[in-house]
Amino acid sequence: MLKNPFLHPFLLALSTVLTLYAANLREIEFMASVRSLVFALFFAGLVYLSSWLIFYKWRIGAPVASLLILIFFTYGHLQKALLSIPMLGKVIGRSSIMLPVLAGLMVAAIYLLWRNRAKIENINHGFTYFVLIMFIIPLFQISISSVYQSSNRVNTAQSNTIKIDAAASNPDIYYIILDTYGRQDELRDRWGFDNSDFIQQLRDRGFYVADCSLSNYPYTSGSIGSALNMDYIYNIIPEPENSRKLDLVFASLSNNRVRQALERGGYKVVSFDTGYKWVNWKGTDVYYGSPAAYLTDPFLYPFETLLLDTTVLRVLEKHNLLLAKDINVATGFDYVQSHVKKTYAALDNLKKTAELEGPLFVYTHLLVPHPPYVFNPDGSASWENYFDEHTGEMSENVDKVQGYTNNILFINQQILDVVDTLLQAAESDPIIIIQGDHSWTYGNPYPILNAYYFPDQDYQTMYSTISPVNSFRVIFNHFFGADLPMLEDMSIEKDVNFPFWRGTVDGQTKWCKDQGK
Repeated sequence: MLKNPFLHPFLLALSTVLTLYAANLREIEFMASVRSLVFALFFAGLVYLSSWLIFYKWRIGAPVASLLILIFFTYGHLQKALLSIPMLGKVIGRSSIMLPVLAGLMVAAIYLLWRNRAKIENINHGFTYFVLIMFIIPLFQISISSVYQSSNRVNTAQSNTIKIDAAASNPDIYYIILDTYGRQDELRDRWGFDNSDFIQQLRDRGFYVADCSLSNYPYTSGSIGSALNMDYIYNIIPEPENSRKLDLVFASLSNNRVRQALERGGYKVVSFDTGYKWVNWKGTDVYYGSPAAYLTDPFLYPFETLLLDTTVLRVLEKHNLLLAKDINVATGFDYVQSHVKKTYAALDNLKKTAELEGPLFVYTHLLVPHPPYVFNPDGSASWENYFDEHTGEMSENVDKVQGYTNNILFINQQILDVVDTLLQAAESDPIIIIQGDHSWTYGNPYPILNAYYFPDQDYQTMYSTISPVNSFRVIFNHFFGADLPMLEDMSIEKDVNFPFWRGTVDGQTKWCKDQGK
């Protein structure tokens, strides 16, 4: 029975997962793909065994299994490609059309295999060579990327000029990123949302809120990279303006100048898992969220959802057969449950950092009010305004503006609770920065929330147009006696595909200047 079983069905199933991972390896930890690889092996074995039970020959069962596996794991890609074709594609891309057509093609393929069973050995060898190429290509891409990312070419000279006397009395520093959080006037004028109550509550607690602050970059890695390295990306990493080596920017996020300077000054570094490897910091003194959770978490992660969306199982999702109306009582697996759980865990752990011995440098990146827009203002979660930027899937009759602003209302209260805990629990007041990395990309991506809490309440060095690139320059100058020059606050015009671009957007602060701010 086991004479000469071909292994290409297993390699094909693994290659589909590895190919998807290779396309997203900048953002995804490898551990996030392990369960998918196990699932692929299990599914391949099940299909292979079923084929053998039908034909009772491994040699025929193998190519049949590989064809079924190929259809299963590429169905989503094919459907999206067809749906992108104007007119006709909208028709033939429907599941009601595609599934019968693919079933018919599969039957025809099985018939041809049976008719040519005398040549089945050669057919299997052809499958094996084809699948080996499919398997080797993503492995090569992953290997090259791993070697490439290990080379960090960040210019660290700036951090070496900052001298911090190691002392337990140094204030804790909290850098809290609220992903996609826009500025008050942008929210009001573009989206009709009044955020003034939250801004006033921050001011009542002693915060300085920069009314005209702009992000330096319209995307996360550029914004955070420039803030934590206190300079523009093109000055941090020597690359030509048209270079697309985003991996170098990712490498600068963890091993950044601010962290280096504070670590040399005796600070303990605290960081949090976000589910995206390029945002996560490795090797910190305290790290909330173990990569092992990728194997034991009962909910799906973004990569696993992305994989399912490429398979035939997306048919069930499209017809709302995998979703429950209320996330709080949803059954089965879904990554939104994981998003909700991870957000609350990060908020709880952020409060607990007040119990740690300092001085601390705490960096957390919260993926709110960023999609999937599942939080309600009262802290509950629902599918009503669900939107998945990874797959483009969304709830029926979704209101993205309502979903975005609901998420803002949710995180507003949560952050105020965090701030109150940190200010009340600490022996001495900390430095707190609450900052959006960029605004909502459906409008102007640059105007951001940018609020600062200084223990001495001395904000003479602050100004309304300060941007993230100068945030830590002000802090090092004000609290540690550094003499760092302030940089011009600029907004770089190009998107994430041109991380070393030097061109800037003009007229971004005109509204604030017109209002006399």
